[in-house]
Order: sequence, then C-alpha cells, then structure tokens
Amino acid sequence: MLGSMKGIKKKNSEAVAFGREGGRRRAEKLSKEELSAQARRAVEARWGRPAGKVTTTGKAQAAIDRIRARAKSLQLGPFNWESLKADRDAGRW
Repeated sequence: MLGSMKGIKKKNSEAVAFGREGGRRRAEKLSKEELSAQARRAVEARWGRPAGKVTTTGKAQAAIDRIRARAKSLQLGPFNWESLKADRDAGRW
C-alpha cells in the first residue's frame, strides 16, 4: 500500500490557501441578485430541478396578521431576558 503512494505530489499550501479565499472574495464582489441567481443555478445542478420559492399564501398572511394584531392588543411591554431566566431557574416553567 505504501509503495503505491510514491508518485503522489504534495499540494502547494499557498495555492490551497488562495483557493479558499477566492470563493469568498468572488462572492463579495457579486450583487445580491447575482449571488441569488448563482445559488439557484447551483441548486438546479445539484438536485436536478429548480429551487422552490418561499412565498406566503393568503391564509398564511392572514394568520400572521392575526398574530400581530393579538400581540399588539395584549400590550405586553418590552421583553426582559433576565426575568425569563430567573423564572426558568426558579422552575416556574
């Protein structure tokens, strides 16, 4: 087994590091729309079908509106993490 690995060349560590940086730097140069289009093409290439688009239907939007209206009507005030943690630690929930 070890005898068969004699012909394998080691990778240039500088080239590997540059390759890792390249994708991130290229993505930073793309606009939001170009990056999104590229991601859609990648999904199609990987899965063989177009990516689904997330949208809210009429029923879902109506439910969101009801939840927001209910939250507004309760007028609970600002959320306090410290109070929540104290209740949790005291075993109140």
